[in-house]
Amino acid sequence: MRVPAILLFAALLPATAHAAQLVTVDQVQQILAASHGESDVKLAEEISSLEAAERIDTATLDRWQSAAPGSHTRDALLLLADSSAFLPPPPSRIVDQPPPDAAGLHQIIARTVDELGKILHNLPNFMAVRVTTQFEDSPWRQEIDNAQTSDAHQNVRSLDAANLVVGKPYFLPLYAGDRKRMQVTYRDGHEIQVNLSKDDVAAGLRSRGEFGPILAVVIGDAFRQKLYWESWEQGPAGPIATLRYIVPAGASHYVVEYPSDTGVERFLPPYHGELAIDPATGAILRFTLIAEMPKPYQTTQAALVVEYGPIVLGDRIYICPLRSVNLTREPLAGESEATAPTLRTFLNDVSFTNYHLFRADARILDPTHADDGQPPPQPH
Repeated sequence: MRVPAILLFAALLPATAHAAQLVTVDQVQQILAASHGESDVKLAEEISSLEAAERIDTATLDRWQSAAPGSHTRDALLLLADSSAFLPPPPSRIVDQPPPDAAGLHQIIARTVDELGKILHNLPNFMAVRVTTQFEDSPWRQEIDNAQTSDAHQNVRSLDAANLVVGKPYFLPLYAGDRKRMQVTYRDGHEIQVNLSKDDVAAGLRSRGEFGPILAVVIGDAFRQKLYWESWEQGPAGPIATLRYIVPAGASHYVVEYPSDTGVERFLPPYHGELAIDPATGAILRFTLIAEMPKPYQTTQAALVVEYGPIVLGDRIYICPLRSVNLTREPLAGESEATAPTLRTFLNDVSFTNYHLFRADARILDPTHADDGQPPPQPH
């Protein structure tokens, strides 16, 4: 089985600056409830000035976006939620019950291994559309700060809670850039991606293998190491078991690819993260992965979270990826690792939609680029 990889690369785009106000999920809800009648642009500016203090789940994000007055507010809410992806959930989502005993935890792990085998060997051939929304920031230069530019604000993002070190404190915060569409075909256990957009593939951190291989690597590495109980977290159908894991150097099978002056360098870095598991079925519903890059790239940071959920394919239900958040922080070009370089952030939000069973005569048309005015044909 081919080990999945993360590709890290950069692009330069302009941005604007905002101050950050730390808020809970309930406080965001109150702000949105009080914003009735506000314009899309004004509400988006208000949301962009917020920083989440706790994780915003996908169901909450979907509810907020469905009531948003326009695309600017939807993008601002998406960034707010993505920037909270590595934070703990609100206290109200923590279930107050004792952790499982050793036998109960062993049973959850056994079910997870069995469920992973089903994902790797029983997924049918299917197609989906992968939509990537790219966010990035730009650090302020010291001369801009010295000029006392009115827009210069200290911006400490909530992703710092993922144990990712922030560089120098003056930043133009993350803002929405391009949106890319890829057709993903999963056939005979292999994942094939075809670009549906006219532009190049999104810059920043990219992941692949969400349909099984990446889970096999993370679960395989994590279950060979010591697992740490975190908590019971309330899920849609009941409590979810949340575990922490640490994969040390020498035990990692997770590949990171990083471009260098001589080509692409490949590493097997140590990493750590969390696993959210349905204790009744063993299904992985969410995992996070934070890589620890080796020298001379030790200040570069790479992190990933993937969420899974039920998808109907044919007459059966399968657990498939629904959404992921990919984070990269890397030094500005020309800055030395030895001088505490300023880090630039790239954050990609990825959603998987339009799942269809694969047939030889089926295809997916990107409705934003279809040229015949006709709806896509239905697979049969």
